[in-house]
Amino acid sequence: MKFRTEISIQKPSFFLNHQHKILSIGSCFADTIAEKLKHNKFQLLKNPFGNLFHPLAITKIIKFGIDVQQKGYENAFIETNHTWLNYYFHSAIWDITKNNLQKKIEEKISILHQFIQKIDILMLTFGTAFIYEKNDNQQIVSNCHQQNPNIFTKKLLTIETIIDDFETIYQSLKIINPSIKIILTVSPVRHSKEDLANDHLSKSILRVATHILAEKYKDNIYYFPAFEILNDDLRDYRFYKEDLIHPTLQAENYVWQKFSSIFFDTSTQKIISDWNKIYHHLQHQPKNKNNPDYILLLEKTKKDLTTISQYIDVKNEIEFFL
Repeated sequence: MKFRTEISIQKPSFFLNHQHKILSIGSCFADTIAEKLKHNKFQLLKNPFGNLFHPLAITKIIKFGIDVQQKGYENAFIETNHTWLNYYFHSAIWDITKNNLQKKIEEKISILHQFIQKIDILMLTFGTAFIYEKNDNQQIVSNCHQQNPNIFTKKLLTIETIIDDFETIYQSLKIINPSIKIILTVSPVRHSKEDLANDHLSKSILRVATHILAEKYKDNIYYFPAFEILNDDLRDYRFYKEDLIHPTLQAENYVWQKFSSIFFDTSTQKIISDWNKIYHHLQHQPKNKNNPDYILLLEKTKKDLTTISQYIDVKNEIEFFL
Protein backbone atom coordinates (compact mmCIF):
# COMPACT_ATOMS: atom_id res chain seq x y z
CA MET A 1 0.00 0.00 0.00
CA LYS A 2 1.35 3.43 -0.99
CA PHE A 3 0.89 6.51 1.17
CA ARG A 4 2.63 9.09 -1.01
CA THR A 5 3.23 9.91 -4.66
CA GLU A 6 6.95 10.02 -5.28
CA ILE A 7 8.04 12.21 -8.18
CA SER A 8 9.86 10.52 -11.04
CA ILE A 9 12.49 13.03 -12.15
CA GLN A 10 13.90 12.99 -15.67
CA LYS A 11 17.69 13.13 -15.85
CA PRO A 12 19.13 16.39 -17.24
CA SER A 13 21.45 16.42 -20.25
CA PHE A 14 24.27 17.91 -18.14
CA PHE A 15 25.90 17.51 -14.73
CA LEU A 16 27.16 19.98 -12.13
CA ASN A 17 30.63 19.70 -10.64
CA HIS A 18 33.03 21.77 -8.54
CA GLN A 19 34.73 23.25 -11.59
CA HIS A 20 31.51 24.94 -12.65
CA LYS A 21 30.72 28.54 -11.76
CA ILE A 22 27.06 28.88 -10.76
CA LEU A 23 24.83 31.97 -10.57
CA SER A 24 21.57 31.58 -8.62
CA ILE A 25 18.88 34.27 -8.77
CA GLY A 26 15.27 34.33 -7.65
CA SER A 27 12.95 33.83 -4.72
CA CYS A 28 13.92 32.67 -1.24
CA PHE A 29 13.88 29.09 -2.50
CA ALA A 30 16.79 30.03 -4.79
CA ASP A 31 18.70 30.80 -1.59
CA THR A 32 17.86 27.38 -0.15
CA ILE A 33 19.49 25.40 -2.97
CA ALA A 34 22.28 27.96 -3.30
CA GLU A 35 23.18 27.64 0.38
CA LYS A 36 23.39 23.87 0.02
CA LEU A 37 25.71 24.30 -2.97
CA LYS A 38 27.77 26.88 -1.09
CA HIS A 39 28.12 24.61 1.94
CA ASN A 40 29.35 21.84 -0.35
CA LYS A 41 32.04 24.13 -1.78
CA PHE A 42 30.66 24.90 -5.23
CA GLN A 43 31.76 28.14 -6.90
CA LEU A 44 28.63 30.23 -6.50
CA LEU A 45 27.17 33.72 -6.58
CA LYS A 46 23.64 33.93 -5.19
CA ASN A 47 21.10 36.74 -5.31
CA PRO A 48 23.60 39.63 -5.37
CA PHE A 49 20.66 42.05 -5.18
CA GLY A 50 18.56 40.13 -2.69
CA ASN A 51 15.54 37.92 -3.30
CA LEU A 52 13.53 38.56 -6.45
CA PHE A 53 10.17 37.00 -7.16
CA HIS A 54 8.69 37.60 -10.60
CA PRO A 55 10.45 36.61 -13.87
CA LEU A 56 10.85 40.17 -15.21
CA ALA A 57 12.61 41.28 -12.02
CA ILE A 58 15.01 38.35 -12.34
CA THR A 59 15.82 38.93 -16.01
CA LYS A 60 16.28 42.67 -15.32
CA ILE A 61 19.17 41.85 -12.97
CA ILE A 62 20.74 39.61 -15.60
CA LYS A 63 20.44 42.41 -18.17
CA PHE A 64 22.27 44.76 -15.80
CA GLY A 65 24.98 42.14 -15.41
CA ILE A 66 25.35 41.64 -19.16
CA ASP A 67 25.48 45.35 -20.04
CA VAL A 68 26.98 47.48 -17.26
CA GLN A 69 26.44 50.59 -19.36
CA GLN A 70 22.68 50.14 -19.36
CA LYS A 71 22.14 52.08 -16.09
CA GLY A 72 18.41 51.37 -16.31
CA TYR A 73 18.07 51.54 -12.53
CA GLU A 74 18.86 55.26 -12.25
CA ASN A 75 15.21 56.35 -12.48
CA ALA A 76 14.09 53.94 -9.74
CA PHE A 77 15.57 55.42 -6.56
CA ILE A 78 13.28 56.19 -3.66
CA GLU A 79 13.78 57.76 -0.23
CA THR A 80 11.62 56.42 2.58
CA ASN A 81 12.08 56.69 6.36
CA HIS A 82 15.46 58.41 5.88
CA THR A 83 16.67 55.45 3.84
CA TRP A 84 17.44 55.23 0.12
CA LEU A 85 16.20 52.19 -1.81
CA ASN A 86 15.71 51.22 -5.44
CA TYR A 87 12.56 49.74 -6.93
CA TYR A 88 14.59 47.22 -8.97
CA PHE A 89 16.30 45.65 -5.96
CA HIS A 90 15.39 44.01 -2.66
CA SER A 91 15.21 46.17 0.47
CA ALA A 92 18.43 44.51 1.64
CA ILE A 93 20.13 46.85 -0.87
CA TRP A 94 19.96 50.26 0.83
CA ASP A 95 22.00 53.17 2.16
CA ILE A 96 21.51 56.45 3.99
CA THR A 97 22.36 58.54 0.89
CA LYS A 98 21.43 58.14 -2.75
CA ASN A 99 25.04 58.61 -3.82
CA ASN A 100 26.27 55.84 -1.52
CA LEU A 101 23.52 53.51 -2.68
CA GLN A 102 24.35 54.17 -6.32
CA LYS A 103 28.00 53.35 -5.68
CA LYS A 104 26.97 50.16 -3.88
CA ILE A 105 24.76 49.14 -6.80
CA GLU A 106 27.50 49.90 -9.35
CA GLU A 107 29.99 47.79 -7.39
CA LYS A 108 27.56 44.87 -7.22
CA ILE A 109 26.76 45.14 -10.93
CA SER A 110 30.49 45.15 -11.71
CA ILE A 111 30.96 41.95 -9.66
CA LEU A 112 27.94 40.37 -11.37
CA HIS A 113 29.24 41.42 -14.81
CA GLN A 114 32.63 39.82 -14.18
CA PHE A 115 31.05 36.64 -12.84
CA ILE A 116 28.45 36.35 -15.59
CA GLN A 117 31.21 36.24 -18.22
CA LYS A 118 32.46 32.97 -16.71
CA ILE A 119 29.37 31.17 -15.43
CA ASP A 120 28.62 27.64 -16.55
CA ILE A 121 25.28 27.19 -14.79
CA LEU A 122 22.49 29.73 -14.29
CA MET A 123 19.80 28.78 -11.76
CA LEU A 124 16.58 30.81 -11.83
CA THR A 125 13.69 30.36 -9.40
CA PHE A 126 10.41 32.07 -10.30
CA GLY A 127 8.13 32.81 -7.35
CA THR A 128 5.10 34.61 -8.74
CA ALA A 129 3.58 35.78 -12.03
CA PHE A 130 2.06 38.85 -10.37
CA ILE A 131 3.80 42.17 -10.92
CA TYR A 132 3.29 45.73 -9.67
CA GLU A 133 3.47 48.60 -12.14
CA LYS A 134 3.92 52.22 -11.07
CA ASN A 135 1.00 54.31 -12.24
CA ASP A 136 3.02 57.43 -13.06
CA ASN A 137 5.55 55.88 -15.46
CA GLN A 138 4.44 52.24 -16.04
CA GLN A 139 7.67 51.07 -14.44
CA ILE A 140 7.46 47.39 -13.43
CA VAL A 141 9.07 47.23 -10.01
CA SER A 142 10.84 44.32 -8.37
CA ASN A 143 9.93 45.44 -4.87
CA CYS A 144 7.27 47.91 -3.71
CA HIS A 145 9.25 48.79 -0.57
CA GLN A 146 6.02 49.09 1.45
CA GLN A 147 4.92 52.20 -0.42
CA ASN A 148 1.28 53.28 -0.72
CA PRO A 149 -0.41 50.53 -2.79
CA ASN A 150 -2.45 53.20 -4.59
CA ILE A 151 0.62 54.26 -6.60
CA PHE A 152 0.80 50.79 -8.19
CA THR A 153 -1.38 48.66 -10.42
CA LYS A 154 -1.23 44.93 -9.85
CA LYS A 155 -1.09 42.83 -13.01
CA LEU A 156 -0.71 39.19 -13.95
CA LEU A 157 2.02 38.34 -16.44
CA THR A 158 1.07 36.29 -19.47
CA ILE A 159 2.93 33.17 -20.50
CA GLU A 160 3.92 34.88 -23.75
CA THR A 161 5.41 37.90 -21.93
CA ILE A 162 7.51 35.67 -19.67
CA ILE A 163 8.81 33.62 -22.59
CA ASP A 164 9.57 36.61 -24.83
CA ASP A 165 11.41 38.42 -22.04
CA PHE A 166 13.39 35.31 -21.09
CA GLU A 167 14.40 34.56 -24.67
CA THR A 168 15.89 38.05 -24.97
CA ILE A 169 18.34 37.49 -22.12
CA TYR A 170 18.91 33.87 -23.17
CA GLN A 171 20.19 34.95 -26.58
CA SER A 172 22.44 37.57 -24.97
CA LEU A 173 23.84 34.99 -22.56
CA LYS A 174 24.53 32.55 -25.40
CA ILE A 175 26.68 35.19 -27.11
CA ILE A 176 28.79 35.58 -23.95
CA ASN A 177 28.72 31.89 -22.98
CA PRO A 178 27.72 29.58 -25.87
CA SER A 179 27.87 26.52 -23.58
CA ILE A 180 25.85 27.97 -20.67
CA LYS A 181 23.27 25.68 -19.08
CA ILE A 182 20.16 26.94 -17.27
CA ILE A 183 18.16 25.32 -14.50
CA LEU A 184 14.64 26.68 -14.07
CA THR A 185 12.53 26.09 -10.99
CA VAL A 186 9.18 27.33 -9.71
CA SER A 187 9.28 28.12 -6.01
CA PRO A 188 7.16 25.74 -3.92
CA VAL A 189 6.59 28.54 -1.39
CA ARG A 190 2.98 29.72 -1.60
CA HIS A 191 2.34 33.46 -1.86
CA SER A 192 -0.60 33.31 0.52
CA LYS A 193 -1.06 37.09 0.62
CA GLU A 194 -2.26 36.81 -2.99
CA ASP A 195 -4.87 34.32 -1.64
CA LEU A 196 -4.48 30.68 -2.57
CA ALA A 197 -6.67 30.78 -5.67
CA ASN A 198 -4.56 33.55 -7.18
CA ASP A 199 -1.38 31.81 -6.11
CA HIS A 200 -2.41 28.64 -7.94
CA LEU A 201 -3.21 30.75 -11.00
CA SER A 202 0.19 32.45 -10.75
CA LYS A 203 2.12 29.21 -10.30
CA SER A 204 0.31 27.60 -13.23
CA ILE A 205 1.45 30.42 -15.53
CA LEU A 206 5.03 30.05 -14.31
CA ARG A 207 4.87 26.29 -14.72
CA VAL A 208 3.61 26.47 -18.31
CA ALA A 209 6.22 29.10 -19.23
CA THR A 210 9.09 27.05 -17.76
CA HIS A 211 7.80 23.92 -19.50
CA ILE A 212 7.73 25.62 -22.90
CA LEU A 213 11.24 27.02 -22.44
CA ALA A 214 12.66 23.71 -21.24
CA GLU A 215 11.09 21.88 -24.18
CA LYS A 216 12.19 24.45 -26.76
CA TYR A 217 15.80 24.56 -25.52
CA LYS A 218 16.03 21.07 -24.04
CA ASP A 219 19.78 20.73 -24.64
CA ASN A 220 20.56 23.81 -22.54
CA ILE A 221 17.56 24.44 -20.26
CA TYR A 222 16.26 22.02 -17.65
CA TYR A 223 13.24 22.33 -15.37
CA PHE A 224 13.81 20.95 -11.87
CA PRO A 225 10.46 20.06 -10.22
CA ALA A 226 10.98 21.58 -6.76
CA PHE A 227 7.37 22.80 -6.80
CA GLU A 228 6.01 19.32 -7.52
CA ILE A 229 8.28 17.59 -5.02
CA LEU A 230 7.05 19.70 -2.14
CA ASN A 231 3.41 20.03 -3.11
CA ASP A 232 2.78 16.49 -4.40
CA ASP A 233 5.44 14.17 -3.00
CA LEU A 234 5.63 15.89 0.42
CA ARG A 235 1.94 16.73 0.53
CA ASP A 236 1.67 17.11 4.29
CA TYR A 237 1.81 20.11 6.64
CA ARG A 238 4.44 18.38 8.77
CA PHE A 239 6.89 19.37 6.03
CA TYR A 240 6.07 23.06 6.51
CA LYS A 241 7.15 25.55 9.16
CA GLU A 242 4.69 27.18 11.56
CA ASP A 243 3.70 29.75 8.94
CA LEU A 244 2.39 26.79 6.83
CA ILE A 245 4.12 28.34 3.83
CA HIS A 246 7.86 27.73 4.00
CA PRO A 247 9.34 24.21 3.93
CA THR A 248 11.00 22.74 7.00
CA LEU A 249 14.68 21.82 7.06
CA GLN A 250 13.66 18.20 6.58
CA ALA A 251 11.75 19.11 3.40
CA GLU A 252 14.65 21.26 2.15
CA ASN A 253 17.04 18.37 2.69
CA TYR A 254 14.72 16.03 0.80
CA VAL A 255 14.60 18.40 -2.19
CA TRP A 256 18.38 18.74 -2.02
CA GLN A 257 18.70 14.94 -2.03
CA LYS A 258 16.61 14.78 -5.21
CA PHE A 259 18.63 17.61 -6.75
CA SER A 260 21.92 15.88 -5.89
CA SER A 261 20.82 12.53 -7.28
CA ILE A 262 20.29 13.88 -10.79
CA PHE A 263 22.85 16.68 -11.12
CA PHE A 264 25.94 15.13 -9.51
CA ASP A 265 27.87 12.25 -11.01
CA THR A 266 29.55 9.62 -8.85
CA SER A 267 32.84 11.50 -8.48
CA THR A 268 31.12 14.75 -7.45
CA GLN A 269 28.96 12.89 -4.93
CA LYS A 270 32.10 11.33 -3.44
CA ILE A 271 33.76 14.74 -3.08
CA ILE A 272 30.65 16.04 -1.33
CA SER A 273 30.57 13.01 0.97
CA ASP A 274 34.27 13.36 1.82
CA TRP A 275 33.91 17.08 2.43
CA ASN A 276 30.99 16.63 4.81
CA LYS A 277 32.98 14.15 6.88
CA ILE A 278 35.79 16.71 7.12
CA TYR A 279 33.31 19.45 7.94
CA HIS A 280 31.86 17.33 10.75
CA HIS A 281 35.34 16.86 12.21
CA LEU A 282 36.03 20.59 11.98
CA GLN A 283 32.91 21.30 14.03
CA HIS A 284 34.06 19.03 16.83
CA GLN A 285 34.83 20.99 20.01
CA PRO A 286 36.41 18.76 22.70
CA LYS A 287 36.49 19.63 26.36
CA ASN A 288 40.20 18.91 26.41
CA LYS A 289 42.08 20.05 23.31
CA ASN A 290 45.18 18.24 24.54
CA ASN A 291 43.38 14.92 24.38
CA PRO A 292 45.58 12.58 22.28
CA ASP A 293 42.56 11.30 20.36
CA TYR A 294 41.62 14.85 19.41
CA ILE A 295 45.18 15.61 18.31
CA LEU A 296 45.13 12.52 16.11
CA LEU A 297 41.77 13.62 14.66
CA LEU A 298 43.26 17.03 13.82
CA GLU A 299 46.20 15.44 12.06
CA LYS A 300 43.92 13.22 10.03
CA THR A 301 41.64 16.14 9.19
CA LYS A 302 44.62 18.21 8.05
CA LYS A 303 45.71 15.40 5.70
CA ASP A 304 42.15 14.99 4.41
CA LEU A 305 41.96 18.72 3.70
CA THR A 306 45.20 18.59 1.73
CA THR A 307 43.84 15.70 -0.34
CA ILE A 308 40.45 17.25 -1.04
CA SER A 309 42.01 20.65 -1.87
CA GLN A 310 42.78 19.17 -5.30
CA TYR A 311 39.05 19.36 -6.04
CA ILE A 312 37.53 22.15 -3.92
CA ASP A 313 38.62 25.40 -2.33
CA VAL A 314 39.38 24.79 1.34
CA LYS A 315 41.94 27.56 1.89
CA ASN A 316 39.99 28.99 4.83
CA GLU A 317 39.79 25.61 6.51
CA ILE A 318 43.50 24.91 5.98
CA GLU A 319 44.31 28.27 7.58
CA PHE A 320 42.71 26.90 10.75
CA PHE A 321 45.83 24.73 11.15
CA LEU A 322 48.36 27.50 10.46
